[in-house]
Amino acid sequence: MQLQLVIPVKRSTLPRLLAVLAVTAGSLAVMWALFGWLGAAVLALVLSALGHLLVRAARGQ
Repeated sequence: MQLQLVIPVKRSTLPRLLAVLAVTAGSLAVMWALFGWLGAAVLALVLSALGHLLVRAARGQ
């Protein structure tokens, strides 16, 4: 038996997109303030990878 996890992803609304961008920019700013450019770059890579995995999971790939 397979278990399937369903995660609702709505990327179609402008306010949702702006909220995601604001949170991402804020988290990168905090990481940069605490750990410098290297910390911000690592966080950006992690967020990109997780976002890619979330979109693939939402599409069922």
